[in-house]
Formats: sequence, structure tokens, C-alpha cells
Amino acid sequence: MKYKVLIVDDEPLILKSLQTSINWSGMDCKVIGIAEDGEEALELMQAGLPDIILTDISMPGMNGIELLEQISRWPERPEVIILSGYSDFEYARKGLQYRVFDYILKPIDPLELEKCIHSMIAWFQEKEQVRHSTMKQQLYDAMMGSRFDSSKFRSTAMYRTAVILADDSSGLHLVQWEGRATPEGLRRFVYSTSKRYAVVVFYIESEKDGFAELTATELQYLGSLLGDDMLIAAGSVVSGLEELAESYDEAVGILDLLQTLNSAETSQHRVWTIQEVDQSLSSRKTPAKQIGAALAYMNEHYREDLAIDQVAKHVAMSTSHFSALLKQITGSTFLEHMTELRIQQACMLLSGTNMKTYEIANQVGYTDQRYFSQVFKRKMNMTPSEYRAGLSRNADV
Repeated sequence: MKYKVLIVDDEPLILKSLQTSINWSGMDCKVIGIAEDGEEALELMQAGLPDIILTDISMPGMNGIELLEQISRWPERPEVIILSGYSDFEYARKGLQYRVFDYILKPIDPLELEKCIHSMIAWFQEKEQVRHSTMKQQLYDAMMGSRFDSSKFRSTAMYRTAVILADDSSGLHLVQWEGRATPEGLRRFVYSTSKRYAVVVFYIESEKDGFAELTATELQYLGSLLGDDMLIAAGSVVSGLEELAESYDEAVGILDLLQTLNSAETSQHRVWTIQEVDQSLSSRKTPAKQIGAALAYMNEHYREDLAIDQVAKHVAMSTSHFSALLKQITGSTFLEHMTELRIQQACMLLSGTNMKTYEIANQVGYTDQRYFSQVFKRKMNMTPSEYRAGLSRNADV
């Protein structure tokens, strides 16, 4: 049952009647507690916040208006239906200032109350749909590196992305699976990027032990719905909306790598993580041979706008594993090695040709001459022009 109901009334017969005469389960509701005054109701709400409160107005101790005043200060509050006798009608109207959903006169007509509950649930669903759509757009913007408003998300939230490659019939399953939040509070957002590709973002409002395992279970279940002809690449768990793009980029990289493997290897799992990909790929070639192949590829393509993930994919490694292995074997990072390679080539062109600086910059992979000159000076402690002038002076001696 999704919607939790708390009933507050000082008359035991009314409490019993409201529990038994209303078809709560038929409205996707469950009565989680009953209280005889406002103080008892507040105590019950410490254990779990209801979605709906039915409360009498006139009660000994804390009455209904005082209860409304208390919960009106809460950042998240239940929706309230006031129950009042005719003699309390004017008193009940005071409760409207605390934004109650509706009020019903006693004696209570079960059909009238059920109609009111149905209206409330329809309003809940509309509100949830708007919230879901807003969150979905915000998460997409964050995932794509666009501007986003993180104020709508709790600082304790956790996220994870997955990229899915499946057959054309996957759309219906994905839409149905997106659905409402799970009992653990996990929310799922699905973005169809094409007929065969889709992205899933998992979101949970508060830090939770076992979040990675929970999302993995969800993805395994999704994999069973989509069938054997599919791949799911799961990015790492991240905390903070600012890191969502990192999880997405990792998932995309994993899927790229999976498509370089043969079907026998990819059929080992429904869901692949970076650790599983690394483990599968590590046995294919020795690390030294893989780095050697990567260096040869970099030497061949240094004139292009070459990114580390392109090189890693070429040697069938994950980006993170390739980056670590390159540093371990060569002592340089990818950027350091590419810079060294490009500047070496630039020095050769400065000494052996009459090409202009901007032409040399383009020749060695820099589209911005000013940036090339800055990198050259930082590396060689002189500008390209000074380097060339120094060569001329030495030649004249």
C-alpha cells in the first residue's frame, strides 16, 4: 500500500467505524495508526509520517486545530481532512488557514469520505507526476553537464547511472519499470536516446548502505525483462549531483568497451561494471603489450584531437585502467605523454622547416596557436620563436 493514513478522534466508536467502513485497500491506502488526541497523534508521527490525516476538531488535550498548527511548521507535512460536528463548523473553518485539504461533517457518510479520499489521491498522483518530470529534467541536465539547480536535491542523495543496449522491443518494459519509488525510497528515471539505447538514473534521497547492491539487483531484474540480446553498463555510485556526469561517462565508456568483446564474453553477465570489464580484459593481453600498442597508436594519431578514451578503447581497456597502467609503465600521464610527443615533433618542425608557428601548431594537434605557444614555453622555457632564433644563432657560430 502506498498511502499511509492516521485517524485522530476521541470517540472509540468513530475510530473503529472509520477503520472498518472505508475500503482503504481499494484506494491503495492503509491505516497505520489511530490516536485519541493531537499529542498522541504527534507521538505516532515520530515513528513514521503518514500521507493522510483524518482528524476531529473537538478533543480533550491537544485538539485538532492545535495539531494542525504543529504540523503546519513541518517542511514535509501530511494532507489533512477535518472531521467536525455541525456545532463545530465555525471552529473547523479556522483550520482552513493551515491549508487543509477538505472538511467533512459528522455523522460521516462513508461514500462522501471515500469520494474525498479519491480526490486527494488524484491530487497526489498529479503532484507526483509534476515532481517526477521536474526531477527527471534536472537529472538529465546534470548528467549531460548542462546547468542545473541542485537546491531541489538533498545533499545526502546518492546516484548511479546505467546505459542499456537492447532490442527494439525494450521500450515498453523500460517505461513500465520506471514507475514510482521502491519501498526503499529508490527512484528510477529512464531516458530513451534511440530505439536501442537508453539511460537509467537511480536516485535515493539519503545515504544508504548497500545502495550499489540495491541498484545492481534492480538492473539484473531489468535485464531479465529485456532478454538475452542486451547489454547493461553500470557506472559507479556517486554522491552529489555534480558527480552524476562522471557516473554517466563511465557507463558510456563501459558500453563502448563491451562492444569490442565477443558475444561469448559479454554473455557472462547481464550487468557489467568497470571492475568486471577490467577483469575480463586483463587476461587478453599482457599489460606491456597493451601499453606498447597504445603508445604506437598515440604516435600515429598525435596530430588529431585525440582523447584518452579513444586510445583506451583502441587497446580494449577501460579508461581508468589504461590511465593507471600507462602511468605505472611509462611514469607519465596520458596528457604528459601527449604533450611531450607533440612538443618533440614541434621542435623538429621548428628546426627543420620554415613553417609558421600557427602551421606547426596545427600540424602537431593544437588548433589554438596561443595555447600551443603557452604549452611550448612551459615545456621548453622559451617561446617557439625564441627556440627557432636560438637554433639560427648556434648555426652561425
